[in-house]
Amino acid sequence: MRVVNFDLSLTDRSSSPVLKGAFDFGQDARFLVFAWNGQSLAWAKAPRYGSGAALSIWYHECLGDDVQFIAHISSGCTYDLKLSASQVPNAGVNCRAEMSVPSILYTTAGHGVGILAIPRELTKSRRKGLWHLRPEALTLEMAVFEQARGRSGMFTGHPFGEGCTESTSP
Repeated sequence: MRVVNFDLSLTDRSSSPVLKGAFDFGQDARFLVFAWNGQSLAWAKAPRYGSGAALSIWYHECLGDDVQFIAHISSGCTYDLKLSASQVPNAGVNCRAEMSVPSILYTTAGHGVGILAIPRELTKSRRKGLWHLRPEALTLEMAVFEQARGRSGMFTGHPFGEGCTESTSP
């Protein structure tokens, strides 16, 4: 399997921290970014395939202690998660991602972010940049993403918070 290492650099833009980075697997793939807070899992798909993608993760302050989580991968976007200020990372992070495996990029206090890179031939394309996993690509690790239809969304229940410790946080 192909593995990439890349950095997500943290910049503080007027009290809204942003993690930015880019990766390239060297082969055509489809990309999905996912994030969770507790048992809520939000995701967004990059609508086009390529060998790599740009990733931006915004933590936009709201009223009180709430933070709006916004993730962009290529032109796919999710903004469905709300976090608390204590869950916002305070430093950049070195990431490792593997093709065809849900790869956790970082975790902080009940919140985490990951990417899924799927070889293009293991996805089924539909019109207007929509795609989903082919049945032969559904391993036990990726079964949760069978629910990921359309461009973005959110559902409850996932295995990612289990076994993650804060030692993997940035």
